[in-house]
Amino acid sequence: MAPELLSLLTPHLWPAAAVVLAGLAGLCAWFGLNTLWTALARARPRTRVARYAAGARTDAAQRIGARLAERAGAGPTRQLGYWCAWANLEKADPRDHANPAQILGRCVLFGVPVAALSLPLQAWWMPLIGLVVALVPLVRVREAGSGAVRRLRRSLPELLAVMAGEVEVGTSLPQALAHAAGWGVPAAPLIAAAVAAEAAGDDPLFSRAGNGGAGRAGTLRQGADAFGDRDWRALVMTLDTANQQGGGQASMHELAAHLATRTKAELMEAGEKLEDRLLLPLVVCCFPVMLSVSVLPMAMPLLDLFRLAP
Repeated sequence: MAPELLSLLTPHLWPAAAVVLAGLAGLCAWFGLNTLWTALARARPRTRVARYAAGARTDAAQRIGARLAERAGAGPTRQLGYWCAWANLEKADPRDHANPAQILGRCVLFGVPVAALSLPLQAWWMPLIGLVVALVPLVRVREAGSGAVRRLRRSLPELLAVMAGEVEVGTSLPQALAHAAGWGVPAAPLIAAAVAAEAAGDDPLFSRAGNGGAGRAGTLRQGADAFGDRDWRALVMTLDTANQQGGGQASMHELAAHLATRTKAELMEAGEKLEDRLLLPLVVCCFPVMLSVSVLPMAMPLLDLFRLAP
């Protein structure tokens, strides 16, 4: 490396090295404390440490996030609760479920320590890095929730087609829906929750039409309204209509074909936009490497032309 380039980079090397070393030290400390905490929980299973590890007491993120949610109100956390509900849909263990208070608390615990490094390092850009780190829990829960929505929507055509086939051979619609809960499809948790709510309460599984047009929403419709996905709600309304009128194989096949066509169109559109989404990572990751390997070796001798004579 040329001495001129080294002299330009030297003032920035020590702050970058300090940030890297601080991150490595924090990671090693976290691994050590986590190992010690787990060992204590296993060695003394009846202590307060074990109860804390088992989730008997809310963690720090939960407490901090609950205070933030109380001050912010229900409006800002409504969308976060929506993504948490979808992200928890595929988690069988309730202890792994996320909630808005926990996500907000993790944002604070992740971002504040990183932003606080700006004081000892005297770097104005550390709060920006802390803001980016604080957004990581929000991005992760949003990606998990949107992934669950995509998998549910793509599985609905096949689910409807199979249920319509069972109804055609004489299986009742409630039995076909109960069978679908055991197929392992993404909609299985929603169906199982509706069946369990029907068994535990007085509401029926399917909606019932009342006098004067005022109907009684079933547990399946209530779950669809709570999650708010348009495709799942359309499927539930089709099942309610088929249950009230009997049969309904034609409407189920028609909705399945419509959902399959729209899913295919969405996949084709996503494939067309793939090149545009890969352009920025390609420029950020590959262009600096190509520049340093091909252009810089040829440009370094040119720096001698601009050197002032003594």
